[in-house]
Amino acid sequence: MRFAIFTHVLHTVEAGCYTAYSPYVREMNLWLRHVDEVEIVAPAPQPPKGEFIAKKTYRHSNIAFTQIPDFDLLNFRSTLKAFFKIPVIIFRITGAMNRADHLHLRCPGNIGLLACICQIFFPKKTKSAKYA
Repeated sequence: MRFAIFTHVLHTVEAGCYTAYSPYVREMNLWLRHVDEVEIVAPAPQPPKGEFIAKKTYRHSNIAFTQIPDFDLLNFRSTLKAFFKIPVIIFRITGAMNRADHLHLRCPGNIGLLACICQIFFPKKTKSAKYA
């Protein structure tokens, strides 16, 4: 089964492995025990910083990462940029949804909102949503 995760969580790449916020990854690792392939659709991985945020590594051997642009609507300039980024994001989200057998939406967040809208076009796919 191919499992697709749609999230706004920021990831980093450390030693060739994807890492993210520890409580989030710990929960996702529980889900990932039961799937063959994983596709994470999230903003591009950031280089590791000296911040003190507990990070954990995904425990799965077959992870694909689909990068999407990050966006916000906090001011006029960022809203204008988002106007051009959102079609690209929707295109990548629908592509991942088409490839997946199970859709997992992480809410609240901008990416979760767009994924909620896109999932309407895939009525026969199994879905789950986590509101944290």
